Amino acid sequence: MKLVRSTKTRLVFDLGQREEQMLLRLFRLYPCVPPAHYVLSKAGQLPDSAANQQLLDEALAEQRALNKKRLQTLLADPRRLEHTESGARLSLSSADANGLFKS
Repeated sequence: MKLVRSTKTRLVFDLGQREEQMLLRLFRLYPCVPPAHYVLSKAGQLPDSAANQQLLDEALAEQRALNKKRLQTLLADPRRLEHTESGARLSLSSADANGLFKS
């Protein structure tokens, strides 16, 4: 994956065929961290901790579903993921790049 253009608002990457395949496989694995990984409190000293943990789990599930949908929409857009003879060209806004690499 090679950064070929960078502006204040956009990043453009060239990917070889193998890199494109690996990136798409990686994105299909999202999310990689199991839901049980996040706990509200390790000390467990919160009132009604089971109900609050359930609220956290539900909020995280909603956020992951939204992130996955955004990722699928982004990858389905031919202006963002353009197939080339040598692989693909990935064009991301700065916000998209931040969202992908923070999520």
